[in-house]
Amino acid sequence: MKRIPLVTLFCFLVFTALSQSAGVIISSETLEPIPFANISKKGSSFGTTSNENGKFNVCEQLKGAVVIVSAIGFEQQQFTISDKQDTIYLTPKQYELKEVVVRPTGERKEVIVNPISRKRTNYTLFSNGYAWIVAKHFSCKPEYNATPYIKEIRVSTQSKIKDAKFNVRLLSVNHKGEPSDEVFGKNIIASAKKGKKNTTINFEMDTVAFPEDGLFVALEWLIVEANAHAYSYTVKGSKKKHKGIMYQPHFSVFKKEGESPTWIYYGANWHQTGLTPNANEYLDLLIELTLTNQP
Repeated sequence: MKRIPLVTLFCFLVFTALSQSAGVIISSETLEPIPFANISKKGSSFGTTSNENGKFNVCEQLKGAVVIVSAIGFEQQQFTISDKQDTIYLTPKQYELKEVVVRPTGERKEVIVNPISRKRTNYTLFSNGYAWIVAKHFSCKPEYNATPYIKEIRVSTQSKIKDAKFNVRLLSVNHKGEPSDEVFGKNIIASAKKGKKNTTINFEMDTVAFPEDGLFVALEWLIVEANAHAYSYTVKGSKKKHKGIMYQPHFSVFKKEGESPTWIYYGANWHQTGLTPNANEYLDLLIELTLTNQP
């Protein structure tokens, strides 16, 4: 099984847990902690995640750094981390409610977009401790007009632990074709079972329309203790074993040729990448959409 760590794409940063202090992310409206917020160091590939209680560790790489903090349902905030315990307040977003016209639909119809059952892969993406987000673009095609609602999303995952949690973001497409604003304003925390599985996120209790300009489905690693998996490895030319930590789950990908629909968020910006040394190839995330005519 070939695994392609995203860490190899950027400068490898060795960091330590020594001299860590703690920070917390809180809603400015309710004063409640915000779980699983993304904390991205500006201009760097380093980042981390707040835990279930909104807390995060301030390691050496974050002290004095400018970070961009984002969480679903809140306005993005730029903040400079100090050596003391930091409290970061995020303001809830005000969403413009769009009218959804529900028409009599008769018999239920469904369309599967990018079926993953037909694709075989020996590649995965994983995180060695960086709170990156990877996203796949789905264009809106005329044949989707008869099934304009998202029923479910399936993601091909591989995990070394039970119930590895990850965040799913649905993002709009801006005028440059880049991932942009949230389409769905609720936190979507998915749980991948141990082994090679298809993890399903169901939207039948919500009305989520497929945007006319297309959609990005983004998968975010949560850098929390419950997702950590320790492993050992050797360096070429040496028999000495080293220890490392991978954060679960891994996301399955397969090789394709052409223009990449895959984007990565790090350093507080989105980057389009082919993810392979071959300029004509890219690694495409195995994500499947089921569209339906009934919200």
